[in-house]
Amino acid sequence: MSQYIIFFNKANLEVNYKKNSDEDVACEIINTISDDPYKPNSLIVVNAESKEATFSTLNTNPIYKLEIDENNKKLWQKEISQIAEKIENVEFAIGGAFNEIESCVHSLDYSLKRSAEFNMIQLKQDLDVDYTFNQFERNYVYEFRERISELFNVESLINHYA
Repeated sequence: MSQYIIFFNKANLEVNYKKNSDEDVACEIINTISDDPYKPNSLIVVNAESKEATFSTLNTNPIYKLEIDENNKKLWQKEISQIAEKIENVEFAIGGAFNEIESCVHSLDYSLKRSAEFNMIQLKQDLDVDYTFNQFERNYVYEFRERISELFNVESLINHYA
């Protein structure tokens, strides 16, 4: 099992990790468990036992630490990454549905307000799309991220109070 530490790429170095390398998988894991995924090349991943890790920690604070071994890496490649993609698809579909419904409601509300006969109808009060979509319980996303964090022993090193 190898332990990796992850840093922000403050120097904007060109980062090209080999596909499916431990470093590449580490970036994918962090992006999957993060609320706001990081842009490509925004993370630097180094083996915690390397001289590079020691040097890096002198220059900047690490943001995550995680462990990768052959078993959890295979699980990531064969199962977890596909589930993560499907969750992303569901979240995208929910967002798309919200936008489509909100657009239709806005159009109808505009037409009602312009009508001499129907301008008394208060559509936005009767049909609260924001409230409806906020009521979706999406515990599955949290549970999925938590389980990934457990499988890879992910530890957030970000100082939230700085």
